[in-house]
Amino acid sequence: MSTPTLTTSATNSIPTDADGTTGASAPAFDLSTHTFLVGEEIALRPVTKGDAAFTSSWRQSRFPLSPETTETWIEDELSGSRLYLVVRKTDGRPVGQLRIGSGFPANGFSVFIDPLFGADAIRWKIEVYRLVVPWQIEEKHGALLLT
Repeated sequence: MSTPTLTTSATNSIPTDADGTTGASAPAFDLSTHTFLVGEEIALRPVTKGDAAFTSSWRQSRFPLSPETTETWIEDELSGSRLYLVVRKTDGRPVGQLRIGSGFPANGFSVFIDPLFGADAIRWKIEVYRLVVPWQIEEKHGALLLT
């Protein structure tokens, strides 16, 4: 069995294995049956306990958080929350988050994409806005963008 070698992707500076993966596998999520809030390169989906392995890419924090701490947080505090993960369609890897608030007179939302993805992060953030703004306007009769 050979040891995978780490390289750097041509489109970003994320260390990847020779096969282009990050060395950890993303939680299984069947995007072929997921038709809601799916864009060209990314999709939005609920958070699962398995997403803790990628916490640094989607959970904003001043300090690194361990996967164990994040698993506990997911179990204890995210039940019924309005937090969605932004995932790459190519491999299902979490790359950011969408947080939706509620309130009067408008519903706000914020988008975070891991800046280590470089130009891809900017493109994916724009794609999230393209998916979410029409949904918020249609479902919530208005949207407040928090950047």
